Amino acid sequence: DECIITIYGERYNMTGWANSHPGGASILRKFHGRDATRVFDTVGHSPEAHAMLHKFRI
Repeated sequence: DECIITIYGERYNMTGWANSHPGGASILRKFHGRDATRVFDTVGHSPEAHAMLHKFRI
């Protein structure tokens, strides 16, 4: 299933990586087509997670 989310006003195609997400693919898919910025910040993602976003930017 396609998984495109918005974080900090940028869109990211997480489709190919969703199954590798440490929190599970379902949480990413829940935000398909939606802004996930608040949740992304609330969870407290690592600096590595922030750094890897650029790979998925569309």
